[in-house]
Amino acid sequence: MTEQIELTHTDRKLLLALKKDSRASVTTLSGEIGVARATIQASIKRLVEAGGIQRLTNDIDPIKERDFGRAGMRIEV
Repeated sequence: MTEQIELTHTDRKLLLALKKDSRASVTTLSGEIGVARATIQASIKRLVEAGGIQRLTNDIDPIKERDFGRAGMRIEV
């Protein structure tokens, strides 16, 4: 659901921090912005629900991803 919300000072700082490093942890973001982790979590939830943050994703290189899943097994009887 997309709704119009008023961005707080914390919301603005959070969005700027996420633009800079979208993989930053909630703990890192709370330290950088200077608010509690719960405040960051609530802000992220509110921004997602309002459509301000449209998706949370990982961009993984498909070629490298293929290598992540490789495993070998050898069984001798």
